[in-house]
Amino acid sequence: MEVFMRLYAMATCLFLLIGIVPLALAGAHNYGQALTKSILFFEAQRSGYLPGNQRVKWRGHSGLMDGKANGVDLVGGYYDAGDNVKFGLPMAFTVTMMSWSIIEYGKQLAQSGELGHAMDAVKWGTDYLIKAHPQPHVLYGEVGDGNTDHYCWQRPEDMTTSRKAYRIDQNNPGSDLAGETAAAMAAASIVFRRYNPAYSRLLLTHATQVFMRLYAMATCLFLLIGIVPLALAGAHNYGQALTKSILFFEAQRSGYLPGNQRVKWRGHSGLMDGKANGVDLVGGYYDAGDNVKFGLPMAFTVTMMSWSIIEYGKQLAQSGELGHAMDAVKWGTDYLIKAHPQPHVLYGEVGDGNTDHYCWQRPEDMTTSRKAYRIDQNNPGSDLAGETAAAMAAASIVFRRYNPAYSRLLLTHATQLFDFADKYRGKYDSSITVAQKYYRSVSGYADELLWGAAWMYKATNNKFYLDYLGRNGDALGGTGWSMTEFGWDVKYAGVQTLVAKFLMSGKGRRHGAVFGKYQQKAESFMCSCLGKNTRNAQKTPAGLIYRQRWNNLQFVTSASFLLTVYADYLTSARRNLRCSSGTVTPPQLLAFAKSQVDYILGDNPRATSYMVGYGNNYPRQVHHRASSIVSIKVNPSFVSCRGGYATWFSRKASDPNLLTGAIVGGPDAYDNFADQRNNYQQTEPATYNNAPLLGVLARLNAGHAGYNQLLQVEVPLRETDAVQPEQTPEAKVTPSAGLIAIEQKTTSSWTANGKTHYRYSVTLTNKSNKTIKNVNISVTKLYGPLWGLTKTSSGSYGFPTWVNSLAAGKSIEFVYIHTNSPAEVSVSSYTLA
Repeated sequence: MEVFMRLYAMATCLFLLIGIVPLALAGAHNYGQALTKSILFFEAQRSGYLPGNQRVKWRGHSGLMDGKANGVDLVGGYYDAGDNVKFGLPMAFTVTMMSWSIIEYGKQLAQSGELGHAMDAVKWGTDYLIKAHPQPHVLYGEVGDGNTDHYCWQRPEDMTTSRKAYRIDQNNPGSDLAGETAAAMAAASIVFRRYNPAYSRLLLTHATQVFMRLYAMATCLFLLIGIVPLALAGAHNYGQALTKSILFFEAQRSGYLPGNQRVKWRGHSGLMDGKANGVDLVGGYYDAGDNVKFGLPMAFTVTMMSWSIIEYGKQLAQSGELGHAMDAVKWGTDYLIKAHPQPHVLYGEVGDGNTDHYCWQRPEDMTTSRKAYRIDQNNPGSDLAGETAAAMAAASIVFRRYNPAYSRLLLTHATQLFDFADKYRGKYDSSITVAQKYYRSVSGYADELLWGAAWMYKATNNKFYLDYLGRNGDALGGTGWSMTEFGWDVKYAGVQTLVAKFLMSGKGRRHGAVFGKYQQKAESFMCSCLGKNTRNAQKTPAGLIYRQRWNNLQFVTSASFLLTVYADYLTSARRNLRCSSGTVTPPQLLAFAKSQVDYILGDNPRATSYMVGYGNNYPRQVHHRASSIVSIKVNPSFVSCRGGYATWFSRKASDPNLLTGAIVGGPDAYDNFADQRNNYQQTEPATYNNAPLLGVLARLNAGHAGYNQLLQVEVPLRETDAVQPEQTPEAKVTPSAGLIAIEQKTTSSWTANGKTHYRYSVTLTNKSNKTIKNVNISVTKLYGPLWGLTKTSSGSYGFPTWVNSLAAGKSIEFVYIHTNSPAEVSVSSYTLA
């Protein structure tokens, strides 16, 4: 009888009673009454702080210091039998069997009026099991000591015996305990899926971690039952998260907003950007919650959005979001093209972080400095130029099929920028010093040179760039650095992942030894994220990758992307990942990436979604100027620099504008989070938080990839022999010829028959206050066709026949193509009307 009265016997008996009740075998017994009493017994076995609705009134609080000596909260749970020890294995089995009872006979429990009590009994156990699993590789399996406990006969409320806690971990495993606990939490996740979805997801997160980290390759039936119905796309609405994540980029737009703008509370802004510098820098993205346009993180954002589309364009199309994703990329590249007006000039910042942070204003009201800062031959910035080359090269692949002319234009800029980055070396923040406080290039420029070369090879198939990676892998750190982070500053893990793909695709075999080192470092990064390396990424108690307090989620989303694509690469290559702590299969790698995304979407101890607008519990006081101030379309009254702080920043209410899809900085090292506007480290979003997530969400939403990830999914290019790209001639500005100003610039280039052809655009502007007629234009050193002018009998050129004059302040444009430096263009004569 004592054996039967143990908890797990009662749980099994519960199953039996529920199953029998509907049968009502001749009314011999009152099974409903027996069911009620059977569930009531669990309340007598409770440890911890008893709730107000406790029905077993003769019990009191007990075990209130459990776990304290071990630095962990282990208050709660069940005493297993007639003693005062909390044994993890039978407790977990009890929870599993109670959950199975509810899964099979929930309808009958509800008819009996006991479903709520049964679920309370399960939750009392799972609340404790969650506490007992404070880290992915740690599970507490016992509190108290049977030997000393059995020496005493005391009420739980009077215990004087040892309450030492015992655990299993990587060095002291316990697959039976871990497997049963995974089963318990997985089964319970099914119980709560309909009634408490956030709690259900939290349980499944713990179940997955326990199973993957502590239970190794054993089989856990209920974990499979918990995961399979959800598949990869069921626990969360990844499609909805994807849509919202892309929408965020529209809230970050600077410049003239288009007619199809979906974030309606934003307006035009930054319309004079670049004017003081004589260049058009209108457009682009604000990086985070302020109104500065920083070139380095913006370019990285574009690169990662493009990579997401390149890898998972099919899935994005299936989700109906490919067009929006491509629009988001183009909004960035249109600006980057403007920011690169000459081959060796690149504007890397508009606005000044110091003065901008002194003010709290909508972008539409900005009164702060909009000075533009640039790099050039005398003030280099290889990191900025290399990342921008990577962005434009990656984007050229995105648009190759849908907009070939634009793709070629991007590739022209990318080629020039990579040449600029490699030839004139230096850190960009030594040239643009105002960026140092906000986006300091800590890693230097070596990683961006390799990153840029990798993307140039992927975009051109020119072996010159593949050889560059092979020749410079050691010298520039690509084969030496084992990374535990990937982001806007440190690109090594991304380079290593790309080169590993090249190698697995059968490319670069003549650099096989060097590329093998790249791949080893790529796999070291993957293993470190999983906690299976000799040097691992830090994690929070709930298993989130943790790098730093300020905007930690940027590292989580970027790592999740690399983990996802590498899992698919391995699947395509029919390989597993080999870590120092064991072999990892591609599904396990993908499962870990999914766990990170699920944490962001709400599967965490706070049940908080760190994507604004997703779920019911998300940040409401985002550190973001535009969203925290009433829309200019609702109240057009000017918001002053300091007035914004007084009126809007200091408000304790929710933001008036919902910053849909924004991924904020996220929790601290202990999974804590404070939703406060002045808590910029945790509540400020950034474009580069969202960019890597596009691909991961598309992948999870679509389930299995369904194609070989090592094959090119973009329009393929024939691989060419190593040909060093020709040096791009500098664009030319001819001093004003009297009252007519002449400006030349290179608008595109391409290679045909071994020669590089350049398309030049020439603009003639009437700087006088009168109309000009009878213009004779001299064009010498021209070795190709010209359009837009009429050739005269004397060999000079005049306006086309349909243009008789040029009014004051107006311009006329003509173009020509040849394979040399710019032609010599001048005005030999004209008359004023």
